[in-house]
Amino acid sequence: MYENEFAALTLKLERALANIEGLVRDNDALTQEKNSLRAKLQYAEGDLLSEGQRFADVAHQRDHLFQENQRLLMDARDRES
Repeated sequence: MYENEFAALTLKLERALANIEGLVRDNDALTQEKNSLRAKLQYAEGDLLSEGQRFADVAHQRDHLFQENQRLLMDARDRES
């Protein structure tokens, strides 16, 4: 009787160990994927910040050129009058 219980417990233990090994493999794969996605996200965030800076530079240049254009128009109107 003890031998049957021992064999049954041994079988359960082997199955449990196999399940744990599978969970460890799954966890390793998920950790690797998470790290890869985190690196891609950081790269994308860096690109986004760079683009934002470029947009800010273009907006500043646009504003400066608009003001310069307005000044030149006023100068031209003053010369005409």
